Amino acid sequence: MRREELEKILNSFKEEKIAVVGDIMLDRFRYGPDERISPEEPGTVVIQEKSVEEKLGGAGNVAMNIISLGGSCYFFGVVGEDDYGTRLEKLLNASGIERCILLKDKRRTTVKERIIATRENRKRQVIRIDREDSYDINFEISCKILKALKQNINNIDGIILQDYGKGLLTDYLIDNIVNEMNLKGIPIFVDPKNKLVKNASIFKPNKRELSRFSGIEDIEGACKKLFKEINPEYLVVTAGDEGIYTYNQQGLRRIPTVARDVVDVMGAGDTVIASLALSYVSKKNIYDACDIANHAASVAVGKIGTATVTIGEIKKSFLDNGIYGG
Repeated sequence: MRREELEKILNSFKEEKIAVVGDIMLDRFRYGPDERISPEEPGTVVIQEKSVEEKLGGAGNVAMNIISLGGSCYFFGVVGEDDYGTRLEKLLNASGIERCILLKDKRRTTVKERIIATRENRKRQVIRIDREDSYDINFEISCKILKALKQNINNIDGIILQDYGKGLLTDYLIDNIVNEMNLKGIPIFVDPKNKLVKNASIFKPNKRELSRFSGIEDIEGACKKLFKEINPEYLVVTAGDEGIYTYNQQGLRRIPTVARDVVDVMGAGDTVIASLALSYVSKKNIYDACDIANHAASVAVGKIGTATVTIGEIKKSFLDNGIYGG
């Protein structure tokens, strides 16, 4: 990609408004010094918790990546009627998200709590404790989300369905969102967990999910089968060190990964879907969008914890890899 073309796409992010509908969660990080090995069981003893950090996780991190990349975000989600839900609401209100529809439910708010052992300049996750309910939201909440989405539909340029299997994205909600967006010609980006979504613009499984959905290990064969089954405009498959694969009626194409120092892969998929959506609605070129998403991911995996990426960091990644300009 030429420098001026990249600049044009990245600069256009500030004009794009992306809706995110998905499972939000609270990411908690509890830090303490790594003192010694436990005499009771093989494992680290963390002495005295030094600090606690709370961030928007899951679909909330997708929304935060859209904001950090300069775009606008409309967020639609559900939390529990509990203290963690209140904390999530406060984080969302302070996030810069343009419009937030956050509904309350009887379920527990999803929380992922990590104990992080620190020693000198190193950080290491000792254990993660998950707190969640994953049953489907009820019909009434689905209808409220659809109503709110329709009220804002003229203000959005694309929509991300971000599924973590926590119950927000029911078949009813997905079908109605897809039908409504396709009628309006609004691109639909799906980051799946367990749901196969038909007639999306971009369906983005990772390599493991692609194999599970299709029952085929070979990437090209799996893409061919899944593409025929769910009829997206494009399949986009993230494959770690292999980079990103795209598949449509013209066949399979790979966008190679870029050089990176992998520190933590947490949240890298969130960064990919956010940058992919912004890039695609800006230019409608799948290969340029995947190229930018690849560089965004390379930045994200170099950070500890739930990470966001900026336009400046993406530009630097292109520059560092010698392919910014020409």
